Amino acid sequence: MLPAHPPHPPRTATPDQPAHPAPPDHRPRPALVILAPQTTTPSPSQPLQTTRPHTTRNCPTIRPKTVAVLDESGVSLLPQIRRTYSPRGRTPLLRHRLNWKRASMAGALGFHSTDPHRCARLCFRLKPGSYDTAGLIEVLEQMKVFYRGERVVLVWDGLSAHWSRAMRAWVAEQDWLTLERLPAYAPELNPVELLWSSLKKRELANLAGDHLADVADATEQGIHRINANPRLPWSFLAHTGLTIHPPHPPNLRKDQ
Repeated sequence: MLPAHPPHPPRTATPDQPAHPAPPDHRPRPALVILAPQTTTPSPSQPLQTTRPHTTRNCPTIRPKTVAVLDESGVSLLPQIRRTYSPRGRTPLLRHRLNWKRASMAGALGFHSTDPHRCARLCFRLKPGSYDTAGLIEVLEQMKVFYRGERVVLVWDGLSAHWSRAMRAWVAEQDWLTLERLPAYAPELNPVELLWSSLKKRELANLAGDHLADVADATEQGIHRINANPRLPWSFLAHTGLTIHPPHPPNLRKDQ
């Protein structure tokens, strides 16, 4: 369980909020952070084309699909060593407690398959320890609520917990979810790997926290930074060389 946040500084009074800060909240911190950016036009450098879902007369419209890529990573109280600046002759030193307490992150980037003008959507969860099949099913349950009304094609790697018997049995009961596997030994095809790299090079770089809550706060700040820039998730995808919206075949009408 992650420690509680440190007390916040005093805040000014508002009609719905007293002037004096509330006492520290010692309840367990929520493990799941789900962020959904607003609909925004993606980067103009990506020549994406709009296609329409196929419909037929007297038939219901097929639910839109989202292609989501999910991956996990770990953080600990050991700092992520990165290059930095310091005065000449003063070598920067990092002092930490040599503590091996760890937390695990799970992140999913979702890209709409038929509307390239919808911004990518980011799901994120941080929990102490590591992820197993039960923990990943909890993440997928939250994604089911997040993508309510949409079918999701989830792409992830060959981790044993991703393809365990319990996971496959649970997925077989989900009509909204389809699993696909990334090629083995190909992290360069996973856009979420670039999300982890962005976090560890910015907010988590040279961070020597005393508690896992310090690492959790820095990670949350990084997630908000990425979420505030709608071009970043698309740049992660573009860096892999993959595309969600292939060019429309010239022998088909645009309404097909």
